[in-house]
Amino acid sequence: MPIQSPRPRINFPTIDLLTWVFDDETYQYDRSKPLFVSAANPKKFLTANGLRELTLNIGHGLQELAGVKAGDVVLCASPNHLLYPAVVYGTIAAGAIFTGANPTNGEYELLHQLRDSGAKVIFASSATLQVVLACATKLSIPKEHIFLIDGSRGDLRGIADLLDFEGRDWRKLTKFREVTTTTAALAYSSGTTGLSKGCELTHWNMVSESASFISVRDKPHLERRKRDKSHPPRVYLAFLPFFHVAGMFGAVINNTRSGHLTHIVENFTFPTILDAIQRNRVTDIHIVPPIAVLLAKSPLVKNHDLTSLRCIGSAAAPLGSEVALAVERVLDPDGSGKVRVSQAWGLSEAACVATLFDYDDWDEETGRLAVGQLMPGVEAMIVDEDEKEVQQGEPGEIWLRAPFVFKGYWKNEKATRDTITPDGWLKTGDIGRMDHRGMFFIMDRKKEMIKVKGFQVAPAELEATLLLNPGVADAAVIGVPRDRYGGEHPRAYVVRSSPNVTAASIEAWVAEHLASYKRLTGGVEFVDVIPKSASGKILRKILRDQAAKVLSDGPIVARL
Repeated sequence: MPIQSPRPRINFPTIDLLTWVFDDETYQYDRSKPLFVSAANPKKFLTANGLRELTLNIGHGLQELAGVKAGDVVLCASPNHLLYPAVVYGTIAAGAIFTGANPTNGEYELLHQLRDSGAKVIFASSATLQVVLACATKLSIPKEHIFLIDGSRGDLRGIADLLDFEGRDWRKLTKFREVTTTTAALAYSSGTTGLSKGCELTHWNMVSESASFISVRDKPHLERRKRDKSHPPRVYLAFLPFFHVAGMFGAVINNTRSGHLTHIVENFTFPTILDAIQRNRVTDIHIVPPIAVLLAKSPLVKNHDLTSLRCIGSAAAPLGSEVALAVERVLDPDGSGKVRVSQAWGLSEAACVATLFDYDDWDEETGRLAVGQLMPGVEAMIVDEDEKEVQQGEPGEIWLRAPFVFKGYWKNEKATRDTITPDGWLKTGDIGRMDHRGMFFIMDRKKEMIKVKGFQVAPAELEATLLLNPGVADAAVIGVPRDRYGGEHPRAYVVRSSPNVTAASIEAWVAEHLASYKRLTGGVEFVDVIPKSASGKILRKILRDQAAKVLSDGPIVARL
């Protein structure tokens, strides 16, 4: 039997995304107050009213200056910026489809996304301009179709040029067929196992995801504030990249809808994040495991006043219990319980989040390991390799069915058929289990599980154990071929925090903490940095490629 969400059912409105964030009267706040603020310069801000006006201007400007029409794709290759939300909404107001690109992409990666999406217009920034121009030249995209988000330069136009046109209202979608078939955004997967694919998100997908999330995280907060006037309003710091669904929904869409004051970090560094939390008295942050490791281990943290923090949500990859609890100890040394870490789980193919905790809730029973219960509107199955449902508590691949399961992969019917069953189940590729409380636990990606003598070993568990070692600053684990008879050896890549750390000490640490079949029999290699995507996922394919090049020389014990 499918697993049903234990949370109360909600009604998902049949409206378009822009109506949901700007005009739906079921959620009211003062739209004349600052909503999005530059973390570097608080004098620069957008109100909800101002953002709505920009949206209409940009939408009309794209139609007039670039000939954008319904169904065209507009790509934004820029780091987070105060005007990024206006670019997202303006694109959709023009009737077009928005897609965000990783601003660190090289020419090869950006060319792939531009070709795959068929984007006709590009928003760039000074940081990405060189790569964008090179790609535009190869694809014959005219300069007249390139706009700089941070201001015009030479013969290249900026957003200000789009504002010369009077705002034009967007086409409202009110019929179920319209909202479920009209694509609003293409969220490109991280491409950890190959070239990234565009996930088609319809207006229905995006509105239902936002509505489900807000019912769990925002409404309980509002009810608490009604009971306790001294309970502080939520103040967000947005530093996860907006091109990714975690940043798009966690900051741009949900906070436009809810009205939470959001400070946008435009130049991402860890010190910048710490400074912004301290200066703006931030209460809520969404993080990924690499940031959690820095919060737990970086000496910079003690030089900042982070006492305003209340809610820390981690996603994108499994976060070990020890790291989560270490973050809490650093930020709350007296153990008052005022700040807690909770995990959520989701994927681009499900718009964003599928499981999470209620506001002001966390997993006490297992030391923050759980990723929460199913969101309203979600049902799940956990299946074995034969696609048969497993018993409660047993691990398997998680399948999902929900209003926010994506329409499919952009112009890729085969990949869509391989991922969505005829009866609407999304095969997530994530291995997990559910306990007696209805709490889900994520072990790792199905393709990344290491097969050791018949056992399944999760790299995330080994990585969490390695990060407990004071001499380890960061770590990643992959499986390397065992022998000609099959199977694999777990192999660790370690960033040392002390030059005295040896491969033998790392191997002994794992042997002391975990079962014998989880030992690092594939060796230990010390590296300067662990390759990761912008959302914090370890790029194991890069490590596997590196390992393949040296395995012909024989087994590696350690590489210094």
